[in-house]
Amino acid sequence: MYFPVAFSVYTNEDHEAILKVLSEKKDKSGYDYGIELMFCLCVRIGELKALRWSDIDFRNKTISVSREVVLRKDENGINHHVELAHTKGGEKGSRILPLSDRAIDVFKSLGMPDDLSDHIVVTSHGNPLNTGHFNDHLKAITTEAGVPYLSSHKIRFWSVTELARATGGDLQTVMCAAGHADKNTTLHYIRAVQQDARLDEIRSCFG
Repeated sequence: MYFPVAFSVYTNEDHEAILKVLSEKKDKSGYDYGIELMFCLCVRIGELKALRWSDIDFRNKTISVSREVVLRKDENGINHHVELAHTKGGEKGSRILPLSDRAIDVFKSLGMPDDLSDHIVVTSHGNPLNTGHFNDHLKAITTEAGVPYLSSHKIRFWSVTELARATGGDLQTVMCAAGHADKNTTLHYIRAVQQDARLDEIRSCFG
């Protein structure tokens, strides 16, 4: 897949290499599980932090995404995690995402707590994941996998791009699953996938 440097994303080969390292890792941390889930779900990192066990419908293999965790400064200028009752896209209500078998396996590996209001992916102390530490951990995993490091935001780019590819660039489907409020944001991904397809078609003409 071709993208300008400014639009670098993880490739499918990178994706497989990273997940292979994670699948072979013992004693996984919340950050390991978080990386796996970001590659299995079309979510932003703030949305990942806000996921709760009660959001999962194992019977129908779906998960509801309706909140995000962000950092906000208090009156003393100190950052605190705050959970918002909406996502960055600002959509009303929840968006429902299907769960792959891999995502379900990750959830089962995490194990469900007795209190269904608890967040799914947390640190060993039960705190929300720290984005900076998440990216530090991701960098270590990509190094082990032998792939270029890109931030957690680029995992999101990969997932939306693959969604655009899998749906044939269906605007409404991608826009809904990705939680985009502006269709132009979705079109950015769709055009990139279409450009990639056109390059492949032109390349095939010349053997």
